[in-house]
Amino acid sequence: MIDKLIKILENMNVDWEIYFSKSQVTSIKFRKIKEVEIERSTYRIVGGVGVRVIVNSYIGFSYLSGFSWSEEKLENLVKNAYKIAKLSKNYHPGFPVPKAYSTVKGLYDKNIEELTIETLISWGNSLLDVPQNGEASIGFEVREREIINSNGINVRDKGTEFAIHLYLYSKGKGTGSHFEVYRTLPNVEEEILKIKENASWEFELSSNAKKIHEFSGEIIIEPKALAPILSVFLPNISARNVYLGKSRFSKIGENVASENFTLIDDPTLEGGVNSYPFDDEGNPGRRKPIVKDGILMSFLADEKYGRLLHIEGGNASRSYNSTPEISTSNVIIPPGDSTPDEGVFIRTVYGEHTANSITGEFSLNIELGYKVQRGEITSFKGNMIVGNVFDMLRNITEVGKDVERVGGFIAPKVVTYSKII
Repeated sequence: MIDKLIKILENMNVDWEIYFSKSQVTSIKFRKIKEVEIERSTYRIVGGVGVRVIVNSYIGFSYLSGFSWSEEKLENLVKNAYKIAKLSKNYHPGFPVPKAYSTVKGLYDKNIEELTIETLISWGNSLLDVPQNGEASIGFEVREREIINSNGINVRDKGTEFAIHLYLYSKGKGTGSHFEVYRTLPNVEEEILKIKENASWEFELSSNAKKIHEFSGEIIIEPKALAPILSVFLPNISARNVYLGKSRFSKIGENVASENFTLIDDPTLEGGVNSYPFDDEGNPGRRKPIVKDGILMSFLADEKYGRLLHIEGGNASRSYNSTPEISTSNVIIPPGDSTPDEGVFIRTVYGEHTANSITGEFSLNIELGYKVQRGEITSFKGNMIVGNVFDMLRNITEVGKDVERVGGFIAPKVVTYSKII
């Protein structure tokens, strides 16, 4: 089918791009009140093909779902993209050209692709072998994609993902949760024990947590809270937002954080949740320092805005039914040399979607926090942490040496100043 589509496009005398993707997803959701039961089991295959064409420097896009298309449908797909390019006046400087790609290890595991429903059910029952009520999900995905364009890009790959999530609760008492995502199959029994341990620890803290009085001063932000807080900062390093004046920054070289803070985007990380050898336009994935020792070092770009700002692309993300957007891959904060073990800790927060990424102002609900004084732990929840993400980054005084992974975010604890209300 793709060969037919290529022939149709080659006869159009336009610059063109084909993006094909196919995902097979298997997941099971469990629930436990008195006994463990399967709430839902899902198997689905999703995917299709998207086409972009450039006509007189303007771009059009159209797509088809599924995996079997008549020649008439393929011709109409191209015609629709062509018509949109003629009418939209959406400028595009061109598609990528072939470049060298790094080999990124640990992105596909046949053992994941060959998992059975029976095995998933067994692991799910083990996951909810806990005293509390709970919900859990366990599943895997096999993804294939192919990118071809008129400049000679012709790449394809296949990847796997295995995910486990556990949520514990008791009505009117507390909650605890933990999730893990893997690209290759780990020792699942060992991982389940760790997940239950983490979720149970949060549950116990949450069960005894109460709202505290206002606090201003030094706080310790754990990775699970740091990820949503940093999500307020990250839109500012999108080349699109920079070009359109929607970013706080206009050029690299600015001092944006404490000198002991470094932030990296790395799609080449072995086994990384968001790793790839090439992005969704066919540009190579490259490890990029976003902030180094407090200095803004780079923006993240797709092909269009990379060309407009004269920087390298490689951070385009898309599905077959959407056009590329600029996205982070694996976001990494390298470890420091401190071991913050006493003070006010923020474990989990929510509500980051309400924050203003340009001003940096945020007010996030604290789902779980705790104080450690002379070895004694007192937990709290129901408060809010308020502040400005740019001030928070500039006020980082310590970076921990123990790193945690939260999906595609890999970081230690950081110590900074903020306010809890």
